[in-house]
Amino acid sequence: MTFIDTNIPLYASGKEHPYREACRNLVRALAEGTLRGVTDTGVLQELMDVGLHSGRSLRVYDLWRIIMDGSILPVSVDDMDAARRLHARHPGLSPRELIHAAVMLNNGILTVISADQHFDEIEGISRLDPKNTGA
Repeated sequence: MTFIDTNIPLYASGKEHPYREACRNLVRALAEGTLRGVTDTGVLQELMDVGLHSGRSLRVYDLWRIIMDGSILPVSVDDMDAARRLHARHPGLSPRELIHAAVMLNNGILTVISADQHFDEIEGISRLDPKNTGA
């Protein structure tokens, strides 16, 4: 299973960007079921935050919620504690990145599709760049 990071739906729905088309292809593959992935409730929180604070609507949140229905992992207290421990080894990562990494590791998910190169620093997780997925 592959974790799908927040920047995939954001780039797919955003303005022209070098990642936009690759992310649109990924979202399309997820919606069609030709790509299986999971995400977490932290991603939903990020999409809501962007929607409410950037002048964008909650449309991206709503669509992502539908596309990923049944494939959204909760963020548990154990995940938060694991994120706290990861911070000691990766102090440069944001809390959101640490939480996603903890959810992945606690659920045996070893691959993330993300434009965020910070995931490359976390042992046990392999990052796939959205442009290199073949979707």
